[in-house]
Amino acid sequence: MKFQNAALGNWINLQRTSDLVSKLGDRIFVGSQLTKEEFHIIAILKGQTTSVKQQLIARWLGRAPNTVSAIVFRMQGKGLLERFTDTRDRRVVQVSITPKANKLFMETGKVAWKVISQLMDAVTEEEQANLSEVLGKLESQALQMLSNGTYQPETRFFKNQKALDQLEKGTEVI
Repeated sequence: MKFQNAALGNWINLQRTSDLVSKLGDRIFVGSQLTKEEFHIIAILKGQTTSVKQQLIARWLGRAPNTVSAIVFRMQGKGLLERFTDTRDRRVVQVSITPKANKLFMETGKVAWKVISQLMDAVTEEEQANLSEVLGKLESQALQMLSNGTYQPETRFFKNQKALDQLEKGTEVI
């Protein structure tokens, strides 16, 4: 779909694509013993050589620490993770995966990789590299906007003055 305002069009297309890719991701886990969140946490931990601070997992996932804490607690109950208090700082909780988590990750990963491969077949390797760069920039900008306090829609976030003028007048931006 084409829009007169490229930024708005890209925003809408990015949201729609995100929703569709998320739905594809949900289908991977139907019948699996892992949820999507559990799979992501295990994937993060598999990439590490040592245990990881629970707070760091929350940061990597872009989720609230208490949300990740609840997921990690459930995963511990299912025998997927081991949680332990850091010996140097008792306020810090470290997390590592169990052999059971590794086994389920490998099984689910086969299905996930088929879906990922099929989806990425739609774009060339060069387009994938460009996509990775663009998504990295958007992620970085979103993190910066969110981390400098509560986001307030202010004029400083709008580089396109014409779109801002249209919004302030209540006219259509599309």
